Amino acid sequence: SGAIINPVAFHQLFPNLKVEEFPFCGPVKEEEVLFLTKKKAIRIPPPTSMKNHGNFVASLCEVTKWLAKKTEELGVNIVTGFPVKGLLVENGQVIGVRTADSGRNREGKTLENYQPSTDIVAKVVVLGEGSRGLLTQAYLKWQNIKSTNPQIYAQGVKEIWQTKTPLKAVVHTMGWPLPTDVFGGSFMYPMSENLLALGLVVGLDYDEVNLDPHYLLQEMKTHPFFKSYLEGGEMLEWGAKTIPEGGYYSLPEKLSGAGAMIIGDSAGLVDVPSLKGIQYAMTSGILAAQTIFEALKRNDFSAETLSLYDKSVRDSFIIKDLW
Repeated sequence: SGAIINPVAFHQLFPNLKVEEFPFCGPVKEEEVLFLTKKKAIRIPPPTSMKNHGNFVASLCEVTKWLAKKTEELGVNIVTGFPVKGLLVENGQVIGVRTADSGRNREGKTLENYQPSTDIVAKVVVLGEGSRGLLTQAYLKWQNIKSTNPQIYAQGVKEIWQTKTPLKAVVHTMGWPLPTDVFGGSFMYPMSENLLALGLVVGLDYDEVNLDPHYLLQEMKTHPFFKSYLEGGEMLEWGAKTIPEGGYYSLPEKLSGAGAMIIGDSAGLVDVPSLKGIQYAMTSGILAAQTIFEALKRNDFSAETLSLYDKSVRDSFIIKDLW
């Protein structure tokens, strides 16, 4: 999963490590922004917000593996494979989560591998579900937390390619194959000498009911610019995700409450003009952890105490960037 990362949160978390020790593929050395027609690629100056000098290309899944290992070395338990179906609430306070049961067939009958749901209690539940998480939606509705504008979304479809022709520059494009009334663009990032990430992001507010981002990506790969890199190569992996793109005015009016906090994509912390969200997700996690640490010292997990997280986010570079 290719990404460009601003390393600011890594420097904060690991001040004793050099940037060469972070799990990055390498620094951004060259970059291009192109406007595509069906056959041509017209180079345009990179907008200020999209300049990536000082940032690094990385595989996000490798980054999270590395962070997980660092976390476990500090004694944190990471439990995967247990989707959570609901929040546990007592007297208006979030006190934990309930996992979904597993091992049922299509009719809902239990199988040999059936496992019942489990209640996990916690002083604070941090909702980092990514884009449009079910628990986050339920929590915002339950607490009647609104935003100035509704959140809007884009879908990103992505492939990892092993190629014979090396890619040296970070590339972003706009224009074809997207219809003129659809917001979005593509990217191509060098992961190593013969490995690249390629993708297309399509705003999900399009009117054409049969518009298919996956099909558009396949069409895009026939463009002479992309074809020159992909020809003779091999597609290794593919994936897709949604991205919250509403920005500043789509942020929830509150990011915390009694026993609960919302971070990262779940809070909509993505800056679309610069195509960045990773450093905001990580920084919101850092700020949430600092607030929880203070709450633990006070043994107070009320909405008032956890609202220190809201203040720290508002005072951080996250909100300044989104504004």
